[in-house]
Amino acid sequence: MSHGHDDHGHAASSGAVNPVALKGCIYLLIGLGIAALACGVLPYVVLPNLGYGIAVPVITIFGEPLVKDTFLGIKFTNTLVALVLVDIIIAVIAYTLRNPQRVPKGFQGGFELIVDYLYGVTKNVVGPKDARKIFPLIATFFLVVLTANWTKLLPGFETVGALHCAESSDLVTMSGYPIHVDEGSLPFSGSALSNIHFLKVEKGLDSGDKATEAGYEECEAKYFGVTHEASAAEGEALTTDATAPEGETTEGAQDTATEETHEFSEAADRLVVTPFLRGAATDLNFTLALAIIAMFAVQYYGVQKLGLGYFSKFVNLPALGNLGKKPMGLMDFVVGLLEVLSEVSKIISFAFRLFGVIFAGGILLIVATFLTGALAPAAVYGIEFFIGAIQAFVFFILPLVLINLAMVSHHAEDH
Repeated sequence: MSHGHDDHGHAASSGAVNPVALKGCIYLLIGLGIAALACGVLPYVVLPNLGYGIAVPVITIFGEPLVKDTFLGIKFTNTLVALVLVDIIIAVIAYTLRNPQRVPKGFQGGFELIVDYLYGVTKNVVGPKDARKIFPLIATFFLVVLTANWTKLLPGFETVGALHCAESSDLVTMSGYPIHVDEGSLPFSGSALSNIHFLKVEKGLDSGDKATEAGYEECEAKYFGVTHEASAAEGEALTTDATAPEGETTEGAQDTATEETHEFSEAADRLVVTPFLRGAATDLNFTLALAIIAMFAVQYYGVQKLGLGYFSKFVNLPALGNLGKKPMGLMDFVVGLLEVLSEVSKIISFAFRLFGVIFAGGILLIVATFLTGALAPAAVYGIEFFIGAIQAFVFFILPLVLINLAMVSHHAEDH
């Protein structure tokens, strides 16, 4: 026995390789190779050489309009399209679960698990009696926000859209890129998808060229046939100057003018993409509308529970009328007026909390993709997945707590 132990110790001291450690080393090297390919070679060497490097999307706080001129004068934005998609998804879920199975399984089982948990939280906060009437509204908040936050992580969001010229204005000055105009270089040339174009990015970390007002007008004329007033005036002057002298044919002069009017500078090749879909929660209009609905619901359930006496917490007339006996009632009246500001501030807090977190997450994904290529953003995706769920729960629990506080009489201690 002692001899066997001596052999084992001799093998260990002789530098024998641990097969498990060797396998781990091989896996590590493979992982480092994939990381180097996805985060270095692919985004900074392969794709730029092919002209399909990573372009930086235009980052704007407001939703980009897809259709500016509608019969109602309302801009049809990409965030509105995303919200319509969210509504469709929720409608499909409702249609799918219209005839629930007695023994839930699969998607129904997971959905019921979430609903049961949320309903249990609602009962614990407001009680079983009030939970039945409050739960549908706040559960809708959760479902809409969760769906909006998770759909924005789908491929194609904020990357595929309508091509247009980069603009230079007081609101935002865009950076643009040229496009692949050589038909031989387009992957869909000669097919039904031949109208699909890609931005031409030929070097890594290329943030594009800043647009100018003159370049925007040239771009509009070159790619979309839109002639602005200044460009039209220049064209007329060019045609006049190019008029043939006596003895020359008019046709030759017109050909010369046509050739000169089609000469464009490099500033004309600055185009950007307005995505067809952008996360609804990255639009302040959406989060503000949800916040207003939530705070209106707080006031509604408060009045429903306490009657018109609910408004005494804002305008405390009993405290003002009882100043002779309780002079400190004046302070209660002033505090009530401050409650009005508090309710308004909650609307702002609700709106900017959700908007800020989701908008910042989208920018983080853009930056991570631009700087590190294809692999590293996967970790950000995982974080954004959980943050989207957390923010949906926050928009569920905060209105619930405020509704519960509104339904409790603030004069309960007097009784």
